[in-house]
This record gives sequence, structure tokens and C-alpha cells, in this order.
Amino acid sequence: MSFNKVFKTLTMCAAVGLVALPLVAKAADDVIHASVQFLTVIEIDVVADMEFGIVEFSGPPTGAGDSVSLGTDGALAYTGVFSGSGAGGVPARVDVTAGTSGETVQVQCSNSAVLADVTDENSTIGIDAVQVTHSLSPTAFATGSCDGIGTSALTYELGSTGEDAFLFGGRITGVGASNFGAGNYSTDTAGGVPIDVTIVYN
Repeated sequence: MSFNKVFKTLTMCAAVGLVALPLVAKAADDVIHASVQFLTVIEIDVVADMEFGIVEFSGPPTGAGDSVSLGTDGALAYTGVFSGSGAGGVPARVDVTAGTSGETVQVQCSNSAVLADVTDENSTIGIDAVQVTHSLSPTAFATGSCDGIGTSALTYELGSTGEDAFLFGGRITGVGASNFGAGNYSTDTAGGVPIDVTIVYN
């Protein structure tokens, strides 16, 4: 037998042997862990609505210079065509009635609202700023701290003071007033737009 024949035969046998060997794949394994934190659903109660009392006006409000502001301490202030005794101001109050103590929450709130005459929904005037403070830290109105639902206006740890409650003040402005005249105005009437408040875990 020639050398070439022997070489070819050996080569073929070697190839067949290689093909016949089983392929063994190395397995990789690990585990996945799962975790969750359960929190009591937050529940809130509007204990008091915002009251600006009795306000007098000397002419139709026309802009930002005509305003009535209500602090979270109940103090009223007037500019432009508006005036009053300073009495009768009541900040809105929202109490947290359920939630997990020790957890931090965000208070989110509308930065504007619309009051409409209860007898004529086309007669309106707006609130252009809303301020929130903790119930134990009321202040005179300075500037709006609320910036819409989805944006935190205040953070607070539930149960940290023994009183889970918040106060809201606001500013009525002549900007955008429409068909304004004497009457009883409210956000809770046709043509009115209320202030939304949401409290969520941080």
C-alpha cells in the first residue's frame, strides 16, 4: 500500500472519529429574587374649602394688579379695585386619613382655578396661584407653591408631627376675568374649575 493511500485512510478515520465525538455544552445557572414593599393606600378628606369672604370692588378687574389673596393662616390682602374688611378668610384644609406612618408623601396641587357666578356661568374670575403648607405651619400668602398635578409642591413624612393635614391658600386675580359683576362666585358651579389635590408616596 502506498504512503498516499495510508495517509488518506488515516485522515478519513480521524475525521470520522472527530464527527462521532458528542458535543457537551456547559450549562450556566443562577436564581432571580423578588421583593416588594406594601403600603397602605393613602386616603384624604377635604375638611374645609377655600373661603375668601366678602370682597368689594370699585370697578371691573382688568389685570394682575387687581387681586385678593388668602394665606394658609386665613389672612386676606387686597390690591387694585378690590377691598374688604380682612375678615372671613378660611384656607382649605385636607387631612390624610389613611397611609403608612413613617413614609414620605408628596402633595401635588393645581396652580389655578376658575370661579363662576352661581347664576351665570359666563361670569368668571380666576385663581392664578395656589399655596400649600403643613397645617402646623400656616403663613400669609406669598407666592404660589403648587405647580400642577405631577409636580411635588411639598414633601412630608406621615405621622412625624401627629397631624397629617395640609392648608391651602390662593390668589384671585383680574387677569382673564369675563363678564365680571356682583354675585356669588364658586368653583363648584357650572363654568367653574376646582383645585385638584393629589397626595402620593414619594
